[in-house]
Amino acid sequence: MPTRTDFGKNVADARIAHNIPVSFNEIRNKELAYINAHKLKFPTNVLANGIGYVFITKPSLNIITPTGGLAANVPSIPFFENLYKRSAGVLENLCYEYKASPFVNILSNKCTSFDIGDEVLKTHDKGETFLGWKISYGKHAVESRTGYGLSLSFDENKDLDVYNVIKAWVMYIESVNRGIISPAQYNIENFILDYAASVYYFVLAPDNLNIKFYAKMTGVFPTNIPNSVFSASELKKIDSPKYSINFNASFVEAMDPRILSEFNQLGSSGSLTNLYNPSTLGPSDPWVAGAAVMLAGDRFQLKFKK
Repeated sequence: MPTRTDFGKNVADARIAHNIPVSFNEIRNKELAYINAHKLKFPTNVLANGIGYVFITKPSLNIITPTGGLAANVPSIPFFENLYKRSAGVLENLCYEYKASPFVNILSNKCTSFDIGDEVLKTHDKGETFLGWKISYGKHAVESRTGYGLSLSFDENKDLDVYNVIKAWVMYIESVNRGIISPAQYNIENFILDYAASVYYFVLAPDNLNIKFYAKMTGVFPTNIPNSVFSASELKKIDSPKYSINFNASFVEAMDPRILSEFNQLGSSGSLTNLYNPSTLGPSDPWVAGAAVMLAGDRFQLKFKK
């Protein structure tokens, strides 16, 4: 009587006989080297359930001094003074000098969607004939990588920390532009745009480890304060506010390994930790201090730090 082992061997023999690949690497190598004449589908060779991570770096707003307390002229703006008394931690999320973390953690944690545009190659047509025949030449995609607009969506908590971070960020930009607040002297002398941040975006495989796609936006800052979310009427209650925040970015890059090196240079503190706890056969503590990209063989992996 045939056993399970015999059945498995017969299936394996049949796959070999009909040249049907099984593993991901086998399928990938076949698709790169040959034509799939029967248009066979291979469910194991698709990216399914990819996991997105957004990391927004802290700008260097001159709101809180390194020794504590509000910077010069900041107390003249009631919003900043009140927010500092209620929740100094919100403002510290916008001051790079407070390096407990290089990221605006509240925004990274509450981000629910990320909108990234395509890189578009500019073309140019030449040699048009009397009948309209012409040759098209490719030029560059620079215009789609600069002067960039992106939209991020966020959930909110009970204390409206996301709203307060965005409002403080936008109000600081406006106050600097109007000459009410001055950037830190170091930033002035070194021509640093202190309210600009960077956004790192990673898409991981379902193992929550291997990086499949990554991008970086540089010179990022928000351009709208979501007051409209709090509109209400007798027939509508305000429940679990969700924001759509527009950001401007100077540059966008994707799949350039130098992005990963720059991410690691941010200097997240802590030692590498595993998201899986073998003692409980479940997830580990979700709260981590930072993240880093590691090279495992020929694969980039996103690891977290405790």
